[in-house]
Amino acid sequence: MNYAIVATITYLTIATAITLYVGKILRANGKPFLKNAFADAPELAESINVLLNVGFYLVSLGIIGASLKYSLNANNMLDAINITAYRLGIELLILGGLHLMNLKIINRFRRNEKAKAAIKPTLENA
Repeated sequence: MNYAIVATITYLTIATAITLYVGKILRANGKPFLKNAFADAPELAESINVLLNVGFYLVSLGIIGASLKYSLNANNMLDAINITAYRLGIELLILGGLHLMNLKIINRFRRNEKAKAAIKPTLENA
């Protein structure tokens, strides 16, 4: 039995399933967050949500594809499990980091927009 093939097929199956599931969750739960961040432009919020979702899929599938280049030797089932877990771990760490970075950027934009909205009535009354 070729354990490297078992590890690769298992990785591809799990990584693809995780990508599809997380992408669906991000799209659904990102919509209200972005609508709040871009309250004055709901079409822009929806568009950004779709673009972020497409970006997530591209990055995730890119990581999956790139990780296949590095063949790791699997001499037994334990090695196959370790290889699969290692590849999944690297993918999830990268995607988690990118997700946090996106949230920080959007939250910063949201705070700036709220600050502008708070100043605007003051300027109109002056």
